[in-house]
Amino acid sequence: METPKRYLCICSMGRNRSPTAVEVLYELAEERKTEVYAEPYGIRNKKHYMTSSRVESFDYVLVMDILTKWEVENACDIPEDRVVNLNVPDNYDVKIPTQRKNLRRILRRRLEKLVG
Repeated sequence: METPKRYLCICSMGRNRSPTAVEVLYELAEERKTEVYAEPYGIRNKKHYMTSSRVESFDYVLVMDILTKWEVENACDIPEDRVVNLNVPDNYDVKIPTQRKNLRRILRRRLEKLVG
């Protein structure tokens, strides 16, 4: 069995977009009978610190917007081809069912080509 692809999903606080992206990645992997490892991360969450060694352990760094992409590229020495901007705006609250549904739909469309 091949080694699972590793995805680091980064948004601003790690509360809505990146955890939802992780859920969608695991669902897509299950549907396609493949394995992934995915982890959410909030770049402005002061409990965690972005380091190059942490980021380098992932095959893909999935950022939710251009500002986050810029922050990641400035904080870490990572090849640009491993950073994927999903262009998901920071205006979703997963506690609101319609917003959660819309966020999952958008993420699914953008993540489908990366899994399997």
